[in-house]
Amino acid sequence: MYTFGSPRVGNENFSNYIWSQFPDYYRVTHTNDIVPHLPAIEMGFNHAGHEVWYDDDSNISLFKICPNKPGEEENLGCSDSYFFYDPGAHLEYLGIDITGQCDNPAATIPLFAV
Repeated sequence: MYTFGSPRVGNENFSNYIWSQFPDYYRVTHTNDIVPHLPAIEMGFNHAGHEVWYDDDSNISLFKICPNKPGEEENLGCSDSYFFYDPGAHLEYLGIDITGQCDNPAATIPLFAV
């Protein structure tokens, strides 16, 4: 399972449960995207999954994997290495502008046209 720019959605018990269901879970992050850092660890939230971090917009074939383990604190070696975060970094992943994705006219075409 892969997620892109996912926020922290649960506490350690929840993330451990996700690990048990999806042991090959990878969460993709982009440079200093703020969303994966919300809500804060200090509030009891925790990520599950290994982090795949893209920190070079000029070359999307370069990435770093920060492995994580159930029951341990998040690896701070990838996107957590930034001190300042940018909401704009959440709007592009792997060189694709994700704004307007839900406005795609093709999404309004009925599945079963008569």
